[in-house]
Amino acid sequence: MTETKSVAQAVADVDRLQAAVEKWQADEVTKTAELEAFEASAAARLVDDPDAAEELTDEAARLRAGLALTKRTRATAEEQLAEARRGVVLARAAELRAQAAALTAEADQRQAKTDKLVAELHEFEGCLFEPRMDFGSGSSGLGVRDLTKTQRLRRQADARRQQAEELERFAAERTSEQIAAKVAQVRSQAAAGAERVAVG
Repeated sequence: MTETKSVAQAVADVDRLQAAVEKWQADEVTKTAELEAFEASAAARLVDDPDAAEELTDEAARLRAGLALTKRTRATAEEQLAEARRGVVLARAAELRAQAAALTAEADQRQAKTDKLVAELHEFEGCLFEPRMDFGSGSSGLGVRDLTKTQRLRRQADARRQQAEELERFAAERTSEQIAAKVAQVRSQAAAGAERVAVG
């Protein structure tokens, strides 16, 4: 079973891997320059000292192997960074799902109490008591009223579930660059305590 990380933990992974990518990119530039400088100086030295060929070849092979390993390490870090960024988006989706579950549980608890009270009213007054119907925001206004607190909780839960689904689709379908931009948005919204992460 995979452990679900918080957004903060997922962001920390991104930060760690971003630093690793930057380190290996810098090492690659340095090792490339070292190899090029060595090869230029080795060629000049061989003109004057042909017996140094084996020693210089060994050193060139060592430098090339170091550069190749650095390139592979950078590429691996970049792959892990892309996956960690996807993890931030999925962590946010998991947080939204948890919020939706909590809201649903609260709504269920309220509904049970409401049902009991309505049943008591029905028994006491001899008629049914129901909230007026909500025809949605597209109606002419007739019949529309404020939602009950339980209905508002259910709508909030549904909205959070929908946001989670959108983020999960986003993480599955979008490019690494688009996900990197979304991570920046999630990071700033998490810092600001925002509830909604727009998908687009």
